[in-house]
Amino acid sequence: MKKVPPTLADACMTSMLDPKYKFSANFRPLLQQVTRARKFVLDDAMSVYLADMTAALARGGLRKRVRALDNARQHARLPHALTWIEYNNWAFTDRYRTVMRHDMTVGKKLYRLGEPLPLDAVPPRMGWLLQQHDRIDSAFLMTEVRSSAMENHWVFVGPAAVAWSSDDGPIPWPRLELRVEGGITPSEHATHMQGYINDRVYMTEAWPRAEGAIKAMPDLIGAAQTSSAAAYYWLFLATLNDLPISIQPVSPNKGYMARGSYKTFLKHSIIHLTVPERAWRKTITKSLTMLHRRAHQVRGHWRRDWRHPLRAGCAHEFSADMICRHCDGHKLWIAEHQRGDASLGFVTHDYAVHH
Repeated sequence: MKKVPPTLADACMTSMLDPKYKFSANFRPLLQQVTRARKFVLDDAMSVYLADMTAALARGGLRKRVRALDNARQHARLPHALTWIEYNNWAFTDRYRTVMRHDMTVGKKLYRLGEPLPLDAVPPRMGWLLQQHDRIDSAFLMTEVRSSAMENHWVFVGPAAVAWSSDDGPIPWPRLELRVEGGITPSEHATHMQGYINDRVYMTEAWPRAEGAIKAMPDLIGAAQTSSAAAYYWLFLATLNDLPISIQPVSPNKGYMARGSYKTFLKHSIIHLTVPERAWRKTITKSLTMLHRRAHQVRGHWRRDWRHPLRAGCAHEFSADMICRHCDGHKLWIAEHQRGDASLGFVTHDYAVHH
């Protein structure tokens, strides 16, 4: 009997190594990135909290919701340039349907609120492979990976990914051009929010030749739609540093046999929510309020490149590209840019320089 992978990231690795995996040619490069990424697993309570926080964003008038979502976009930065985040999708979906009083159609059947969904209709786990562009530090890409309820534990990568910029800078990934009825804009398509019109977010190919596969399907919108709205991961990334959480590193010592050798399950960190459920509403309100920060100008500044760190004690001598000739450490110049919500006012900083 095949071992059940303990995480979706492990399922990505076992799928990639399975000779019967029929999606291997298209998905292999992307699944390899999952194994290299810094991995975070949300526990069940954190998965439910994510549903509550997303539902809270959906309340209120359109103008308020659009402004809150755009603030989340501006604050959605990655903890690591290549980050993997996965969560319990069954717990998330059940809670979200309950809070939003949301019926759900699976195939051609309508499931009313309170009526349990068939387990094979909802992926047990969902994962986000989040990448920061190697030259534009404000450009990001989200590719969604879904687990299977089938016994083979294979994973599926959607054909469309979401590209966004946290400021007004360029987005380097090609735009996925879809001709759809109803005048749906790329940003509305990517965020699942009608009325959110912003050219700083759109859909792009998740894997090579994905656009051709999408256009061969009759329902272009459904084919190119990610299950995760941008609000899910934007909110999580924007509020991560403000949430009452604890992070538990996990280094598995068990594994499985694949292709004639023993493979150990992947290292990851589990994110636990440390606030009791009765205090969730207050915590969510505080987190969303912190997103409504007044706009301010961020001065240009040097940033150390964590991928090429500067060695302590080195007598640095930099080339024109700001690469140390002795320790090979890098420094990056971050240009001046605006952060925050200008509709709430604008803060101008003056700097006093003291000896």
